[in-house]
Amino acid sequence: MQSSPFDTPGAALREPSEIQHRSYLKGTQPLWRAFWLFFFLGTLGLYAVLWVGLYAIGDALVDVVRRWNELLVWRAYGELHALTAIIPQFVYGCLSLVVVWRCAKEASSPVWRLLARFLVCIPVLILAVLGGYCLWVIA
Repeated sequence: MQSSPFDTPGAALREPSEIQHRSYLKGTQPLWRAFWLFFFLGTLGLYAVLWVGLYAIGDALVDVVRRWNELLVWRAYGELHALTAIIPQFVYGCLSLVVVWRCAKEASSPVWRLLARFLVCIPVLILAVLGGYCLWVIA
């Protein structure tokens, strides 16, 4: 085994293993990264992708459902279109809730921990209520 003057026991040139294996889902990222990068920017990115995607395939979606049930399209077109966007938003919101909740234990202040958890819970609850409403109208 070759030794090097740089591999001495007192020199910490390599990153510790807990820094190398940081993960959002394990809750080892800082809270600001989980909230601002994962939740906030991720949600904005998802909204942009869904807006462009639904704009592009909106007519095709209506044609598929029109063949399924003409009365459903006439009665609940807006709810059907909204439900198509709400489902991925709700799934990402739940994932963001888990990520921010786990990463909040790394917060420097309990106020930031509670505020981040509260702000992430709001969209999940709103999307759950809106999704339930859309399903109720369609059914």
